[in-house]
Amino acid sequence: VEQGFLDGSHRLDRHFSSVVWNFVCDSPYAKKNFTSRFDGTEAKSSKGKAYPRRVVTTSSRGAHTKTQEKPTVTDFAEAFADWYIIGESDAVILHQGWSFGTTAALRTARPVFLPWHDCSPPVLVHDGDGKDAPDGAMHGKIGGAAEKV
Repeated sequence: VEQGFLDGSHRLDRHFSSVVWNFVCDSPYAKKNFTSRFDGTEAKSSKGKAYPRRVVTTSSRGAHTKTQEKPTVTDFAEAFADWYIIGESDAVILHQGWSFGTTAALRTARPVFLPWHDCSPPVLVHDGDGKDAPDGAMHGKIGGAAEKV
């Protein structure tokens, strides 16, 4: 996905001079490991242009996902901050879970990429006429039941 943005196959509405990854995860170990592997490295376009790469994380502990514990108001505030920041990203790369990152991306109409599908972005918001929806896709109707297109 990063290479696609660097080479221009994924378009942004502005130019950029550096790459910043916001890594949101429930595991403090994964945050630390990911940051130590990629923060301060360079991302290079296929034309050889180098961009400095930064990795940022929040101090969120992901406690809102640990349902065996009793989440506090602070835990939910941390989750909301992560969710909001995800929506402000230029692109969102999801893990196998759907709702958290997907709803954050939908809030601001950011593209979502799926690593288990060669990072191809799915169409999450359709025009409403059904022409851009895959065969068999379900569409909800306001005030009615879902119908098959």
